[in-house]
Amino acid sequence: MPRAILVALLLAIMPARAAASSDTLAQPSPNLLFQFQKQNRSHPWLRVATDSARLTLKARRIDELGLHGLTAPGNAPLPHDPLTWAEIARIDEVVTRAQRGRVMGSIVLGLAGAGLGNALGAPNGDGGNDAMLGFAVLGGVGAWLGGAYGERFKHERNWYVADTSVRMLSVAPLALAAPRASSAPLETVAPAPLGTAVPAPRLAMSPARIRTSNRIGKDDVIRVTGSFGTFQGFADLAGPTGLEGLHPDPKARGEWAHRRVPERIPWEAIDEVRMRGGSGINGALVGAGSFAAVGALFGLAAVAALGSGDVSVAEGALVGAGIAAPFGALFGAGAGALVRRWVVVYRAE
Repeated sequence: MPRAILVALLLAIMPARAAASSDTLAQPSPNLLFQFQKQNRSHPWLRVATDSARLTLKARRIDELGLHGLTAPGNAPLPHDPLTWAEIARIDEVVTRAQRGRVMGSIVLGLAGAGLGNALGAPNGDGGNDAMLGFAVLGGVGAWLGGAYGERFKHERNWYVADTSVRMLSVAPLALAAPRASSAPLETVAPAPLGTAVPAPRLAMSPARIRTSNRIGKDDVIRVTGSFGTFQGFADLAGPTGLEGLHPDPKARGEWAHRRVPERIPWEAIDEVRMRGGSGINGALVGAGSFAAVGALFGLAAVAALGSGDVSVAEGALVGAGIAAPFGALFGAGAGALVRRWVVVYRAE
């Protein structure tokens, strides 16, 4: 009889332990989780697929347990909060051309507004002020129109696909909240019990490693030296455990040309990391200063030539510098970005 009771207790405990273990295994790796947190800083719209639904959400925070602080567009239903990794099958980011449209719209209509303002204000000797006003007004309108137009072009960029070999064999259906009403507070349905999730341990990272991991993107060429040797190429992931998903740079030469690429380079084996950097900021500053000086001279010459009593020499110089400086900054930034060099972004302490 005691043996039968013991067997029954073991059978009752084993599913709970299996669920907890499976829930823990469903969590992404520390490096992948760090990558999610980097990509989620702007809180983009995400398409989250579960076993029972495909949702469009924004997540205020992503951590070891799952997605927290969820919002949905319009009156779409919300899942329970947090949405755990054991329930998530796939995450895709909704990518649009809104930002590109805003920039292009502000530049195109802003320049048109500046020209229109200058033409309207020139007869009264107030062309410079009207040009800046036109640039600000029509530039803002162009940014809004360009963003709205860019929102129409959407595609999805994959973030995460769950490993089905470690996900739970049986997951309770996802409980959705009732559609939100403007006159009533949001109420969510409590999540079905999935076992106690054990968060993955946080790995300590120095500030230098955090800065470097935040700076390295998938498309950045890096040079890494350390006890493992040398590497030049790309890293899909940079985070608490080091660099993962390494791909050699086909343009690498000499000691940087690798025939064998390590699967992962831990921080403990890294002495130095370098990245290809340009001098865009310095170029923008130099270009803005140079163009501002030339614009000020043209402003002085214009006031002297026109001999207008309504505009002083100092005001003409200021207007000329203000109009020319932004164009100089753009030109200088573009020219400076073409000057590429290797910049040290991390050095082991």
